Amino acid sequence: MDKERSGMRAISLKSLNIIMSVMAGAVALFMLYVAWFSFSNFNVMMESTQRHIESQRHAANLLAASDFLTEQVLSFALSGDKAYVDSYFSEVKGNQRRDNALKNLELYFSHSEAYRHLKKAMDRSNILMDRECRSMRLVIEALGQDVADYPDVLARHRLSNRDQMLSSTEKLALARSLLTDEEYGSLKGKIRADVMRSIDMLTAETQNRQEESTETLHKVMVLQFVLIGALLVLAFFFVAATSLLVVRPLRRSVDLMLGQRELPEDGAYELKYLARTYNRLFRQNKEHHRQLAYEAEHDPLTGLYNRTSFDRMREVHDKRSIALLLVDVDEFKSINDTYGHDIGDRILKKVAYKLLSIFREEDFVFRIGGDEFAVIMVYAKSELKQVVERKILECNRDLMAPEDGLPKVSLSVGVAFSDRKGGSDSIYKDADKALYAVKNRGRNGVAFFEGGQQEPQA
Repeated sequence: MDKERSGMRAISLKSLNIIMSVMAGAVALFMLYVAWFSFSNFNVMMESTQRHIESQRHAANLLAASDFLTEQVLSFALSGDKAYVDSYFSEVKGNQRRDNALKNLELYFSHSEAYRHLKKAMDRSNILMDRECRSMRLVIEALGQDVADYPDVLARHRLSNRDQMLSSTEKLALARSLLTDEEYGSLKGKIRADVMRSIDMLTAETQNRQEESTETLHKVMVLQFVLIGALLVLAFFFVAATSLLVVRPLRRSVDLMLGQRELPEDGAYELKYLARTYNRLFRQNKEHHRQLAYEAEHDPLTGLYNRTSFDRMREVHDKRSIALLLVDVDEFKSINDTYGHDIGDRILKKVAYKLLSIFREEDFVFRIGGDEFAVIMVYAKSELKQVVERKILECNRDLMAPEDGLPKVSLSVGVAFSDRKGGSDSIYKDADKALYAVKNRGRNGVAFFEGGQQEPQA
């Protein structure tokens, strides 16, 4: 009888071991599947986030390229320097940032609203190119230059009989008007709006994907807790069953039995791994957003605010109490040609540092072009004219007497206050007129817009 009971206990324990092993194995395999699913979901989210961030950068490049083309053609219209035309077509046919931006979005988002807005911005940019080519052809004709020395696209661009009948002065005026009139400005504004809508949509989609992935990871973590609880229940049941079926018959083998009792740690380890993965993902996403916001508003060389920030802040700040300074580094192209671009970059950084050091912390300093800077002084009225003049003179004295081995440079500065008298409806245009006056009178100085008259100070 005792032998029979022992046999039954042995068979029952064996069956229990098989059942428990199968159940524990099934739970463990499911935990592995959940971990694999989490890792795969994490990889998909990372790839999607990187793709969206890259697409946002390309979209911003389209706007930057459009602004660059405008700067080059406007500079050509003002100066007649062929180098600006070369730079213009180098961007169109060489760098092709606009085309690359569209191709990138088309690769992954060809049916999205973001792509549609960017395509619309590209179409409008091409319309602007027609006006810009007409403007360049007018300048070439007005200056009596040989169009054969310019890219073929300008030679193929025929002027109307009406344009050809204009005098040289009228052609130059028309060429500049084509780049500054309301229609041109409206198209530029629509291009900017379309690009920003595209970027906003890409950003929103990135955030939605991240939220969905976060929710999935949260569910996975909850499921991991459930699975760990199931394993604990199985372990407890196994210990209880073993104690009931084995401990009593084998009291003298308690120590050995206790030595064989082991709680699985796979679940706890994987849970910690998932938690670390989630935290790492959170930090990376936060850093991606911070870096994206910084790059969208700052110049990578000098660390100053960029042209996009400049345009936005001009609209944000109270126009009744600001001063706008437009700053050019004199003869910067010559410095680049003579000393090389490395020295040129060091000079730009030096100028940026000088401007930051002489203005107040609440003022804003921007790099808005190659060697072009701007300063927005807040809460500033015309009564600060002498203060501004003293700051610029101090800056120029330091730049003209370098102690760091860099070449001498100087700044030309045009200033317009928002409380100026006799100004246009654009403080930017009035500051630009003041800057133009400084350059016409030998550079290395500052001029203030006052009712159409600029007062240069050496």
